Amino acid sequence: LTLPPPERHKTVAVLPVRAPQAIGHLADGVAEALTDGLSMTPGLRVVAHARSVAEATRTQDPEALGRSLGAQVLVGASLDALGEQYVLRVRLTAAADGIQFWAQRFQGPLAALLELAERATAAVADALVVKARTPLTNPLIDPQALDLFLRGRRAYRQFWGPAVDHAVELMSEARA
Repeated sequence: LTLPPPERHKTVAVLPVRAPQAIGHLADGVAEALTDGLSMTPGLRVVAHARSVAEATRTQDPEALGRSLGAQVLVGASLDALGEQYVLRVRLTAAADGIQFWAQRFQGPLAALLELAERATAAVADALVVKARTPLTNPLIDPQALDLFLRGRRAYRQFWGPAVDHAVELMSEARA
C-alpha cells in the first residue's frame, strides 16, 4: 500500500460523541459512522476510532490530543434528543492551537440518524476542502431496528457471556 506524501493528507481524529447516557449507543453509532465515512474520503487520514476513544478518556486538551493521536484536526460532536427529534452538533478544532474553526447542526428523527451522520460527514469533508464520497443510497428507515442494532453492538463490545447473549438477542430482533 502506497500513500501520497503526508503533506497531501490531513489527519483527523473523530472524538467520542457526547450524549446523555440513555442515547449513548446512538452516539457510538454516529461516531463510528463519522469515522468510517471520513476514512473513505480522499485526502483524509483518520485515526482509528478505538484509539481516539482511548486517548480522549485521558485528556480533553486539544493540543495534547492532537500530539498523542498525530492529528491536525479534531472532530467533536454531541447528540441530544428533543422529543422525537435528534440534534447532532459537529465541530472542527485545530489540534495545534485548540481553536474551533467550524461548526454545524443537523436535526431529524431517529429514522434519519444515519442520514444525519452522512450529511455531517460530507459537511466536514467540505470544510476540510476535500470531496466526500456519495452518501448512502438506501438509508435505514426503521428507527426501531436501528435502535436495537446499536444497542446490540454496544452490548457485544462488553465481551462477556450474558452481554454477548443479550447482544445476539437484540441484533436478531433488529434483523426481524
